[in-house]
Amino acid sequence: MIWLTSDTHFGDNRFQLFYRKFKSVEEQDNYFIKVWNETVKPEDKVICLGDFAVPKEGLLQASKLNGHKILVRGNYDEQFTDDELLKYFDSVHPELKIKMNNETFYLNHYPTKGKSNMFNIVGHIHSLWKVQQTMNMSNNIKHV
Repeated sequence: MIWLTSDTHFGDNRFQLFYRKFKSVEEQDNYFIKVWNETVKPEDKVICLGDFAVPKEGLLQASKLNGHKILVRGNYDEQFTDDELLKYFDSVHPELKIKMNNETFYLNHYPTKGKSNMFNIVGHIHSLWKVQQTMNMSNNIKHV
């Protein structure tokens, strides 16, 4: 199974920016870890579309998460070197293209960097941006 997620912001205490109703960073991170591990099996692949963690300490949460993790860098991930990220992720990319069922999907953190000739899956917008086009996606791709 392939899962997609974005903007987890592990370790980030700016809850008001993301409409998150947690009382502490620990409560937020523990909730995300619980839901992630209830959903993702150890053999699954998870593609994170950026902004995984804000402070470096947030990266430590990755070792508690099920699945083979791939990171598509977001703006907050730029503070980390590839070597730092590769301790927690199987691979790290500025962008990624995947092909499933003869359809190419472009994965990027930034909506403004979308490609007009393929289906775009992006992060960064924290649910403020709406889907511009719909399509029947493969049953092999789910959103966490």
